[in-house]
Amino acid sequence: MTMARPPSPPSRQPQWLRQAGVSLIELMVGLTIGLLAVLVITQVVRLYESQKRNTTGGADAQINGAVALHSLQRDLQMSGWGLTNTNSAGCRMRYKLLAEPTAELVLASVVIEDGASGAPDILTLMRGNGKGFAVPLKIKGHFRNAAAFDLDGATNVDIQLGDLLLAVPKTYTEGSNWCALFNVSAAPDPANLLVVPHATGSTGAWNHDGATNPDAGSGLAIYPGATAGAVAFEAGSYIVDLGQLVMTRYRLAGKGLQTMQRRFGAASTTTQWPSDTSWTDLQPQIVDLQAVYGKDTTTPPDNVADVWDATAPTTAQGWARIVALRVVVVARSTHYEKEVVTVARPSTANCALGPTATGNYPVWSPAGDGTWACLGVDRLTDWQHFHYKTFETVVPLRNMLWQS
Repeated sequence: MTMARPPSPPSRQPQWLRQAGVSLIELMVGLTIGLLAVLVITQVVRLYESQKRNTTGGADAQINGAVALHSLQRDLQMSGWGLTNTNSAGCRMRYKLLAEPTAELVLASVVIEDGASGAPDILTLMRGNGKGFAVPLKIKGHFRNAAAFDLDGATNVDIQLGDLLLAVPKTYTEGSNWCALFNVSAAPDPANLLVVPHATGSTGAWNHDGATNPDAGSGLAIYPGATAGAVAFEAGSYIVDLGQLVMTRYRLAGKGLQTMQRRFGAASTTTQWPSDTSWTDLQPQIVDLQAVYGKDTTTPPDNVADVWDATAPTTAQGWARIVALRVVVVARSTHYEKEVVTVARPSTANCALGPTATGNYPVWSPAGDGTWACLGVDRLTDWQHFHYKTFETVVPLRNMLWQS
């Protein structure tokens, strides 16, 4: 007979000690899922950051290019003020400050220094900066040894002590006569506003003895006329009150637009351009600057540009027929792309076909007639790893059109 065993007493072990733990397989599965989630999140963040940088870089290029073009356009519209009256546009102007040698420049609203082999151009703009009116005042015959201009019926229009005066011959003939620069040496006499003095001395830094005509032996005499008593500016010539003569230059250096300025005025101590270190950074990430003249070649002139090129005129008549400027600037994004994002420079034939054959390589139409040319962004290092935006405009030279 088998005896039944008594039941085992209940276990006194705590319930939490009897629970089973996470297995190794479950742990590995969890880690794998977590790593995949981190990988996906990382890729999303990287894509978002890349798109944000591209958007920001594109916006920066848009702003830089627009501001650079606006700065150029603003100065181009002011260029030529006081310098483009009848007979003065393209006139060769001679000037001498203190003991510096006589120098000469062509009176032009804007001069293009065409970059060699597609390199960026340099623009030089010129204008008067007087407080009064830059209007021509007709003068009586002015002798070489005279120390004042006698106005022929005109009235002294707000001419001030120290203002620069541009003297323009009645009939400008290349090689025979020229324009000249003087300064007002005394405050106007209210009792005699028909006389504008330009005597030598401490208040006449730009004035020189017409009797001796300094630097005449070098071929750059200040005054026309063979003798001291000869007529330098015949009756019907005129003077213009410039106040100051302002010349502004624009160029590209490195990867930005730079500007430099010189002013001819009563306080000037030199006529030389400042040193090369005096350039001022104007706008970053501008990588190309090109310009062409708009020339009115019709007879008689109709003030409409019908020829566009970068060839500087060689005659006063040619300079007088420049009525506009077409200018283009290229801005690039600030973000360097790891992959190539701009196509290789197209062939010359494809460049001439324009955007349809050049992809996203920047081009422009110098004449605005559908004939295209590639811009020179390929001169820079790693240029294919950036995006580019092109900004182009035509600026009428209103002071040439108005002949103000």
